[in-house]
Amino acid sequence: MKKTILIMLISVLCTGFANAQVYVGGSLGFGTETEKPEVGDKTTTTSFSFAPEVGYSLNSNFELGISLAIVNLKTDFGSSESKSNAWSIAPYARLSVIEFGNFSVWGQANLFVGGGKQNSQKATSFGLNIQPVLKYNLSDHFSLLANLNFLNFGFSQTKIKDVSTTTSFGLGVDSYDVVTLGDISVGFVYKF
Repeated sequence: MKKTILIMLISVLCTGFANAQVYVGGSLGFGTETEKPEVGDKTTTTSFSFAPEVGYSLNSNFELGISLAIVNLKTDFGSSESKSNAWSIAPYARLSVIEFGNFSVWGQANLFVGGGKQNSQKATSFGLNIQPVLKYNLSDHFSLLANLNFLNFGFSQTKIKDVSTTTSFGLGVDSYDVVTLGDISVGFVYKF
């Protein structure tokens, strides 16, 4: 039974690759920051992130995908240190709303679940986020994406074991940050 399910899954994936509907994207990052105060110990923070994404275009107006994120952060305070690790899985659906040649506006909804650990405290989280995405097709294989974080709807809950539970709900339009590059994240995907 397990072999039959595995063979069926591989067949579906191969069919998707053959029809040039599968795309991949994501991010990889490493960073370090050192602060040397006039008084006290220097603080060094080192971070690593890995966030691959894979998706499938059902047609020219609808896409399904999933992203995975893994983040590791270490802060050395001189006399002590803090370590944190986090992960999340976020399946999503995108629907094309408006199209102008190679440029299009999409609505994206994603669910996420994640967890992490900071020193000895464990945390879990889950939620829903809906936001617009701008897409520009450079060619048949490459597209640029921009998530518009200044317009969103979301719900999330984070629970730190034996400490607290935080529930958040947000619905917002922020006209002050429309042009700020920090609120627009641009990336790309490659379609096979």
